[in-house]
Amino acid sequence: RCLLNLGRFQELITQVRPVIERYEKMPSSAFVDRVISGCYLNLAYVGLVACLVTADYDFWKYLERADYYYSRGTYETDLKQVGRATPGAMLCRVGTLEKEPLERYLDALEKGIPCMAHTMNGCCEGLVEASRAEYALYRGDLRDCVTLAWQAIYKAREFKQYEMENRAIFYLLRAALAKGSYEDAQNALSQLEHQLTYSDYINAEVGFEIITGWYYVMIGQPGLAMDWLKGSLVKEEAGTMVSGFEFNPKLKYHLMEGRYDELIACHEADILPFGWRQYAFARLELKVSAAVALYHRRNRDGALALLEEAWKEAGPLGLEMPFIELGAEMRTLTNSALKSERHGIPRDWLEQINRKSAVYAKNLLFVSNGYRKANGLEGDVKLTEREIDLLRDLYRGLSRAEMGEKQNLSINTVKSSLGMMRTLFGRPLAGGSVISRQPTVSMK
Repeated sequence: RCLLNLGRFQELITQVRPVIERYEKMPSSAFVDRVISGCYLNLAYVGLVACLVTADYDFWKYLERADYYYSRGTYETDLKQVGRATPGAMLCRVGTLEKEPLERYLDALEKGIPCMAHTMNGCCEGLVEASRAEYALYRGDLRDCVTLAWQAIYKAREFKQYEMENRAIFYLLRAALAKGSYEDAQNALSQLEHQLTYSDYINAEVGFEIITGWYYVMIGQPGLAMDWLKGSLVKEEAGTMVSGFEFNPKLKYHLMEGRYDELIACHEADILPFGWRQYAFARLELKVSAAVALYHRRNRDGALALLEEAWKEAGPLGLEMPFIELGAEMRTLTNSALKSERHGIPRDWLEQINRKSAVYAKNLLFVSNGYRKANGLEGDVKLTEREIDLLRDLYRGLSRAEMGEKQNLSINTVKSSLGMMRTLFGRPLAGGSVISRQPTVSMK
């Protein structure tokens, strides 16, 4: 187990296999069966962790063997400690966006997790349902996502698999924002708050901060997110097999605050083993965000080339949510792509993502307005630094084109940002006189 936690997988395998061979030749006894079961569990752990880079999904066979020796009835244990698993950045541990590996991984979970749960007193219960909920979310299948997420929550909660429950709550929250339901979002957040009451959940505060941080950034309240979620994207926090869940709120925060250069640099950075960029779903989100960042930096050809790469990867699996969740930003980028012939992205796909991104932006505004109303913030509009700069330029009488030139933004981005603020303020933003006569916007 020590070698496993150190990531020294090959050394572990080299040491464990001879032990299995030697003990399987011995007569069955409580001690022998316990040793063999433990050895197979360690091999299964290695397979489950390393399949992200090896694409070998036979770890379920080791779990079956571990359960076989555990179930022989030759020994009993009074161990009451529940085995608890801590997943990494994503639950779908696939390193490439291809249907066969993803289906094989999910099938391996279906076969292996019941064996692990039986052998280890409920360990990983809820992982199957939560993984399928994650896949459904990324496909944009919100109904399946919500159903599977709730199944995961109840199963994981029963067996104290707090990390599985935490991830499932995150998918519930993301689905709520996609549907534009403030009530569903509040319900998901109440489930998250409930996790803070678990005295034996050591990661409760961290999980709470990550998920609420994502929520605050998405609804336009980034100041409420914890400061540690606003740090560097390029730096790999630990490079371990369990790190990286914080990547999503960090990614969205950097995009909202206009940290485009760092987003681009992060996309171009080398991939460290078992860091969050090793996950295919996470890399897809980064690639789509980097495409938007390149567009903001007026590298239109680079942005469309990256968008085309993302489409080629995501299209066969029907993964839409990484594009749709960018809302107005993705609508601007797809509008540009629809006017260009310098890419190979199908027009019908662009139109579909454009339409769904526009709907997402409107639904997100419903949730944001629900939050503002519930918290008495209707008269206190909080803006990003980029939006504040645009308002200052508008007050000084600059045209849309001049504002874009000054802020290094495309004119479409300027128009989109002003349009969103117009919706928030509930009145036109026609020029400096409007703002100067009605100085109700806090520039804090």
